[in-house]
Amino acid sequence: MALCDLITTDLISPCIALQAAGGVQDFCYVLENVEDLVPTYTANVLTGFTLAGSPGTVLLTKLTGKRLQNSGNGTLVVSDDRRKFFPHEVKFGVYANAGADLLVLEKLAKVQKCVIFLPLNDKTIRVYGLDYGMQATALETPTGVKIEDNIAKMITFTDVQDSLPKQFLISGGYATSIAELEANTWSNF
Repeated sequence: MALCDLITTDLISPCIALQAAGGVQDFCYVLENVEDLVPTYTANVLTGFTLAGSPGTVLLTKLTGKRLQNSGNGTLVVSDDRRKFFPHEVKFGVYANAGADLLVLEKLAKVQKCVIFLPLNDKTIRVYGLDYGMQATALETPTGVKIEDNIAKMITFTDVQDSLPKQFLISGGYATSIAELEANTWSNF
């Protein structure tokens, strides 16, 4: 049996990774169509991107919610014929009651090939759906029963990819990476 990719390095967890905080920030960025993203990679890290189309026609949608409700995950699955794939999943809660906000949520629920930039609590950014995009597979819009019930609109994006979620890091670090994402949102154009 021939090996496709040989492992040519050790995997030794640095101290900073051993002590990293788990969890996701209270915001993320969604690009509706993976085909609109022109990525630049360095050593398997997304180090930059441009958006296809004329300026202002393709931008990121920023979602804002609350901390301790959102998550991202990349797992391994093995098909019946032993091929290996990585399902991606992002769950994000937003608080939308106004008509315009609910319309954005409805449109997000209908996208077929989105990419999600998910800032984590450890000041890194993971990117989900880079290979084929993801789609919304669940949307919950609870009213709650009691006053203290969670009323976040939870949207779940999933799809199978060829690789694990990538890290997004441009020169200058986390703050510069966030600034690049912010510069490409609808509210900042």
